[in-house]
Amino acid sequence: MLIGNSILIPYRPIIDYSESETYATDVFASQNNTEKRMKIVENPKRSISMKIIVNNERELQDLESIVTYASRYYCYVPLWFSMVVAKSSSTSSTISCDTSLMDIKVGDYILIDRDYAQVTAFDNNSMTIDRNFNLNNIRVAPLLYATIQNSNSYSFVTKKVGEFTLEFKELL
Repeated sequence: MLIGNSILIPYRPIIDYSESETYATDVFASQNNTEKRMKIVENPKRSISMKIIVNNERELQDLESIVTYASRYYCYVPLWFSMVVAKSSSTSSTISCDTSLMDIKVGDYILIDRDYAQVTAFDNNSMTIDRNFNLNNIRVAPLLYATIQNSNSYSFVTKKVGEFTLEFKELL
């Protein structure tokens, strides 16, 4: 699924998922062997590493296509550690959930089940999105605008079972 020219990676990792932040600094050393660090960028770059296992031929082909497209362009990857479950029980454009720990702002995209929406407003207890969804106990996660790294690997256990190790780096 495309968001503009970028592809959405909706697969949830089963094992080996990590999120990290990289701070870019310049180090200035003094004559008395102390050092001072000055930040180069305002916000740290985030990275995601995950292992995805697919167990049917259709998902395997879909994931291969997504990875191929993402390697040429950009992608949106869910931040699974920031996932929340929607408390709403109807079709709505307002999601009742705790957003205090979600790293989102107005204009960001979020994953809703295996689809996406754009955030138009939010506070600590809810967020408003740009279209209606059936929000009955649906997982919601912020999406990171990223580029896929070249250090990815994959292997096939059988014709229908594949294991992908993927790494992504945030685009600022």
